[in-house]
Amino acid sequence: MQNQTQNQTNINLNKLAGISQNEEMENLSFRFYPEEYPDEGDYVMFIPTYEIESGVMGTLPEYNHIEAFIVQTEYSASSVKSFHKLFKIGRIETCLVLSVDKFKGYIDLSRKKANNQEEIEILKSEFKKSKEVQLIMKQVMKKSQMDLETLYNKVVWPLYNGYDHPYDAFSRVRSDDQILQDLHLGNLSKIVHRAILKKIPFKQIRLEAKFELICYTYGGVEDLKKALMKAEKVGNKLNPLNIYLVAPPLYRIELITQNYDFGVELVKKALKKIREQTNQDEWKFKIVSDPIAM
Repeated sequence: MQNQTQNQTNINLNKLAGISQNEEMENLSFRFYPEEYPDEGDYVMFIPTYEIESGVMGTLPEYNHIEAFIVQTEYSASSVKSFHKLFKIGRIETCLVLSVDKFKGYIDLSRKKANNQEEIEILKSEFKKSKEVQLIMKQVMKKSQMDLETLYNKVVWPLYNGYDHPYDAFSRVRSDDQILQDLHLGNLSKIVHRAILKKIPFKQIRLEAKFELICYTYGGVEDLKKALMKAEKVGNKLNPLNIYLVAPPLYRIELITQNYDFGVELVKKALKKIREQTNQDEWKFKIVSDPIAM
């Protein structure tokens, strides 16, 4: 009976927040981060659920909707203290964590102290990425019959070790198969790969860099061709890299990729390869322009 009442309450809150039943199926149901609780001083997303005499209660969607509280004096820096003028049930707010009692499960927030615009923009960006990651994991959950917690432990949490955010790693999967291979997922890898390709849109980026190269060796043009061919091998089937002559001694590197950061790394690697092969008196090498998107 209690569970039924709780489910009805959740449905009513979703209606107030403008969430349909289909959207509810895709709603957040697991924390975004390895940590179960935020730390004091963190910026978090807060969803007001109801008002009490001393403040407002709500949940933190990033932390599996654990409950949090804003005392009335922390509503706003202005003189307005009315709950209804500052909050709307179900609307997400950005707040600052004042204190956390993990033993008792108490989290106190401030809305008025959340005034660092740079931190707010970072939070919004990470929140958006985390929602996308969770949608991908929900697709994997349906196909693999694994629960979200298992999938996050296997797939999502380990990616924080090498990337700013798991979404950044997912964005590179199209152009770098090694990312999923390093997770040692076995048959699960194919399911994760398909889910990522389905949810993250395909976009092709052309990167370009220019350099000057002069060769005075006995082999002349042939030595120069060999050096450029070795540099071109830095590319691969998913990220083809080619070098073109613009006008002696100017050359252009062109790379087609689906991930900007990964593509820039490959172009820089190719330039480094050229430098290593031509680091002698018989060669003159100079980078004219760093890799940029065209």
